[in-house]
Amino acid sequence: MKKILIVEDDELLGQLYFDLLKAEKNFSVSLIIDGESAYNKIVSENWDLILLDTLLPKINALELLNKLKSKNPNKLKQKFVIITNLDDNQLIASLKEYKFDILIKSHLNPAQFKQKVNQYVYS
Repeated sequence: MKKILIVEDDELLGQLYFDLLKAEKNFSVSLIIDGESAYNKIVSENWDLILLDTLLPKINALELLNKLKSKNPNKLKQKFVIITNLDDNQLIASLKEYKFDILIKSHLNPAQFKQKVNQYVYS
């Protein structure tokens, strides 16, 4: 079973993603709504895919990744995909330095989202 961590502070969107992926029989899915809790979950477990929203309560995606880089760099070897509604800003530019794929949430309908996740998990 493939383990997926969704880090999304928008309750409705997070629940939609969770429900879509949970319906897949081969996925074990967890949902976290803030960056600090996500950091702890990432450090304590191994994931096949981490879907990481950019703007989060407590610490944002960049702060979370920088913290991993300095304290647990081996955890950055897991497969991360940045999910955002931001097309272009300073935060996105900084996140690109990590060379993770970036998905623009508003460009994907639920079926496309599920298809993309399957591609990431099994590539």
